[in-house]
Amino acid sequence: MFAHSRNPLYVGNILMAVGLALIVHSYAFILIVIPAILVTYACIVAAEESYLLGKFGGEYADYMQRVRRWLPRLSGFGESTAGMRFNWKRVLVKEYNTTFTLLAAMLALYWWSQFSAGGASELPSGLAIGEIFVAWVTLYLGVRALKKSGYVKG
Repeated sequence: MFAHSRNPLYVGNILMAVGLALIVHSYAFILIVIPAILVTYACIVAAEESYLLGKFGGEYADYMQRVRRWLPRLSGFGESTAGMRFNWKRVLVKEYNTTFTLLAAMLALYWWSQFSAGGASELPSGLAIGEIFVAWVTLYLGVRALKKSGYVKG
């Protein structure tokens, strides 16, 4: 991926935020959160590039000339991904924070849309929400413990 964009992970995170903004359909989210995320990543990337230029010099400067900072170059993408296989276990082990946060955000947004459409009567009971929360935290902590113990590897 780093042959197509210098910051593919940040691009993915930005795209997820834009997707959530579209789902939420909130002008405040779009006008405040999205610009804040963009400024934050722009600052992070500037600091990282400065550090990498200092550490690797001309080699990194050549890389910067070949590979775009943000927008991925699509030519050769098929070749880069030809041998890749999607691995759910790796997603859970390597990206469990993002995975669980995204799932919780999607559920919260679903409940918000239900509440917006039909009021409180459309929401699950407080007990059901509590049970879902306990199950989610238990699953999260279980995956985290398995990862930290080294028992499960991606």
